[in-house]
Amino acid sequence: MRRNFLHGGIPSSFCKVAALQILDLAENNLVGPIPHCVGNITGMISAYNSLSLGESSGWGNEVVKQVIKGSELDYIRNLKYVVNLDLSNNFLSGSIPAEISSLSRLIGLNLSFNDFFGEIPKMIGDMKSLESIDLSHNHLSFWYYSKEYD
Repeated sequence: MRRNFLHGGIPSSFCKVAALQILDLAENNLVGPIPHCVGNITGMISAYNSLSLGESSGWGNEVVKQVIKGSELDYIRNLKYVVNLDLSNNFLSGSIPAEISSLSRLIGLNLSFNDFFGEIPKMIGDMKSLESIDLSHNHLSFWYYSKEYD
């Protein structure tokens, strides 16, 4: 859904799509916050389940273009392992919900070129599968803890 002239807010109904693994809403005219229910997108949390996705449906035979690490990549095989959230180049605002850290299978997260403010969620550094994160061109700060100041 990249570059589709979408406008308005991100509906919380996206959080209810059980098999959602790739959500690319980049380069639209979306406004408002990321819904807090984002942490409930089961396709970005639970391990791949061939029964729920249906191997016989041809899953994994499509070609999907994804922008990861600043490059547009074509994924032709093993799409079941691609888990990406790209909301870049919109007019989204507010803070980044801490619930985004619950997306344990997320490989790529791009929230760049928006109007997010506040702290980067503390638990984002614990996301073991995350290979690429772009939070640039926002108004964010990070939380820093040092025992030196205890």
